[in-house]
Amino acid sequence: MEHGTHNAEGDKVDKANELPSVDDAKPLEEGGPIARRGFNYQDEIAVSFLLDMIEDQSILKIHCETHDDILIVRATKDASQNCAEYVQVKATEPNQLWTVATLCQRTAGKGGTSVLEKSLAHDRHKELSRFRILTLRQVSADLKILTYPVGSIGRESGCDGLKTLKAAIDKKHPGLLSPKGNDCSFWLDNCHWDVRHNMEDIRNCNKLRVFQISSAHKNTLLPDAIDSLLDDMRLWVKKAGAASWDTDRDKKIITREQLLTWWEQGLRN
Repeated sequence: MEHGTHNAEGDKVDKANELPSVDDAKPLEEGGPIARRGFNYQDEIAVSFLLDMIEDQSILKIHCETHDDILIVRATKDASQNCAEYVQVKATEPNQLWTVATLCQRTAGKGGTSVLEKSLAHDRHKELSRFRILTLRQVSADLKILTYPVGSIGRESGCDGLKTLKAAIDKKHPGLLSPKGNDCSFWLDNCHWDVRHNMEDIRNCNKLRVFQISSAHKNTLLPDAIDSLLDDMRLWVKKAGAASWDTDRDKKIITREQLLTWWEQGLRN
């Protein structure tokens, strides 16, 4: 079979010679690298939560890729019931602001597939539910109130800003309820929108925090030692995320006791 055509003079032309090499042509799809950047971003965020757990004794456990991308289990002040914070990490979204429309956008119009619906659906366990949406991109003005701390001045439960936002969401998803019977107001009252723009900034922040924590333990680390500890933490959360719930559930949940034991050993080494 001949691969070619003829020019105006009737001479045969080999079209294969006119095509770009696989070494030079840009791939039509780059899903692999984009997905990997998203996973690397999520791993770096998970490491930041591990550093939180070292400093904050109320954080009891960190789940990696269980009920949500990341799950933080905290003890409540009265110790009567633990709190589960479900963290959705959005690292590969389009280059645009998050809006009510994108928050409520369903995949192929199928119910239960929007970011909001998936988040509220996690309200199905005995722990008190909290929610976090963690994004690279900033939010539009209508969602800005969610970036303020939960219950802070200006975003108290039932305030005008949350009422306006609820009305906009109800137009998209009327009558939305969690498995525990909580509605959109509950999600708005208990959701923090966390914007972290740049993975390199997060990595640098994690480095600084390791230095600060180790210094507070009277064991100031050199840069190479800090990098080594952080690499081990990244590998830890990566393996935790990849582990199977059915066969390796304990590997998916990192407890504060485990982390502190590992941390002290790391400092000694």
